[in-house]
Amino acid sequence: MPIFEKNGFIETLDYYVLGEVCQFIQSHKSDNLPVISVNLSGVTIMKHNFVQQVAGIVDSYGLSPRQLDLEITESALIKNFAVATDKIRQLRELGFTIAMDDFGVGISSLGRLKNIPLDTLKIDRQFIVDALESKKGASIVAHIVGMAQELQLETVAEGLETNQQIEFFRNLGCDVGQGYGFARPMPQSDFLAFLEKQN
Repeated sequence: MPIFEKNGFIETLDYYVLGEVCQFIQSHKSDNLPVISVNLSGVTIMKHNFVQQVAGIVDSYGLSPRQLDLEITESALIKNFAVATDKIRQLRELGFTIAMDDFGVGISSLGRLKNIPLDTLKIDRQFIVDALESKKGASIVAHIVGMAQELQLETVAEGLETNQQIEFFRNLGCDVGQGYGFARPMPQSDFLAFLEKQN
């Protein structure tokens, strides 16, 4: 990914992945799909026509922005806070939901968090590990979840792999868990079968 970001190919890749996800959603409208998340690079976000490109791709498949959740890394926000925040605001005005991915990795100012128009805060996996290794780690995570709840943000714990981790975050009141503790990456056909079984 860093190589693609450096040589500029990441923009092409981001829009390709977004298009593939839209096509998948369109093709399986009757399968009761959950909202699907799409990661977007900080390099792509900084392009002047980023918002129009994203909206245009989604609209070309006849989808509602509410059928997707756009994930933007914390580090992407830090690099150019004012521009990134403005583009996030534009996307949310169009109906998209926005998640901050890898929260805690970029060590962003908490004071800025209240000014970012987010819907979801995804807690980085390193916090998950730290939470079960030390009291300080557990305290930090508990405060992050509590802070997110006060800001009316959905919370997602990333990288949950064990029942102990899942139970810990469930007890904290974390909204969503993500990781190998639930399922591993899988082909589309396996995902549809998995979803049908869960439903």
